[in-house]
Order: sequence, then structure tokens, then C-alpha cells
Amino acid sequence: EVDATQRARELFEQGLAALQQESWEQARGLFEEAWALTPRPSILVNLATAQRQTGRLIEARDSYRLFLVRFADHELAAQARQALEEVESLMPSLIIHVEHGRPGDVVFLDEVPIATLDRAFEANPGLREVSLRRGEVTLQSVRVRVELEGHEEVFLRGVDLSPTAAVGEGAGAGMTDPLPRSDDTPVIVGVTLAAVLVVAGGVVLGVLLGTQEQTSMRSPTEPSILGGFVVFE
Repeated sequence: EVDATQRARELFEQGLAALQQESWEQARGLFEEAWALTPRPSILVNLATAQRQTGRLIEARDSYRLFLVRFADHELAAQARQALEEVESLMPSLIIHVEHGRPGDVVFLDEVPIATLDRAFEANPGLREVSLRRGEVTLQSVRVRVELEGHEEVFLRGVDLSPTAAVGEGAGAGMTDPLPRSDDTPVIVGVTLAAVLVVAGGVVLGVLLGTQEQTSMRSPTEPSILGGFVVFE
């Protein structure tokens, strides 16, 4: 236990140095390692800072909530509560709709299965990939830039991509000829857009409805209320 505490202290000090250099991702990893070794309030509050700075608002919110539960009487509890409220106010939301889906179709957000459809759920800001899969086949994949305080909607369409069905459904829906495959998945930001994608040898039509009003993206490196708490306790 002594060795673990000493190692946690070393990681904590390295994390503080990374914070001072604004190496947020490095700091986050160091504080995560330190927290796994010994759960101390000074580690958790700095971990929350690093999580926020790297755009992991959901994780930062959870860290602040955990701080308020485990260290409710700590001198920084009031500041942690204020920081929590600020993070929650910045949290974006995303709504994913699936048209013509079938039982067994699965929606993924950044390779994580999503069970919440047709209603808003919290999502971290940044460039996110949303895909619809049927078995081993990806029916559609789009990228959406989720802004701080933003509210985005994604419409996915489940189309049978078997050779016969792809031709029949494509012709019946008035789809265009297949486009040349691009290395970049279309990126949709705050506008209404129809994207024609070539996926798994077939053509599917993806429509993404974003907010009509552009939201200003605050810098993820804004100072945190609790940044740089330097006492290892």
C-alpha cells in the first residue's frame, strides 16, 4: 500500500506538470492511473478538470458527482458543485432516428451500441461517427460534429443491401448512380443535408438534420474552476 501511495503521488505530480503545460490528454491519463491506485479527492478533482479539457464532459460530470458523494464535506465541495453545474450546462445532446429498420439492426455511436433512439441523450462534443449495422453489414455511416450546448438529430435509413434489393430499392426510391467511394465519411454540421453514401457495394440515402442556428464552439481549454489543485490528500 505504501508503494501504491508513493506511485500515486508521483503520477499526481506528473499530472499537475502536464496540466501546467496544457497537455490535457497526458494529464488525464496520469490522473486516471493515480486514481486507480488510491482514491483521493485531490486526484479526482484534477481528473475532472482534465476530462473536461479533453472534451469528455460526460466523464467530467460523473467525476464531479462522485466527488460530491464521496467527499461531501471537503472544502472544495461548493466549487465542485459549481463546476458540475457548468459542465452540465455545456452538455450537448443527440437524437438518432432509424427509418425502415428491422429487428436486430444495431446503431453505433463511435463503435458503442446505442439503445436510445428517437429521444435525446447526452453526448460528448466533437466529431462523432454514427452507423447503422445489420449483422456484419454497415448499412450507413455518417459523421456529425457535436457542438458544446448543441442539439443534433441524425436520420439513418435501413436499406437492404443485397444485390437484388439494392437495385430494386434504389430505383424505386429514385436514387442516383453510385458515387465514387471517398476515404472521408461525410461530415454534417448544423445544417439540413442529404448525403448519398456508397456502403458495402450499395447506395443508401442518409439525411442528417442539425440545428438551423450555428452554435459557437467554446474553447475546450477554458480554465476550470478547480484546475491545478496541488495538495496531494
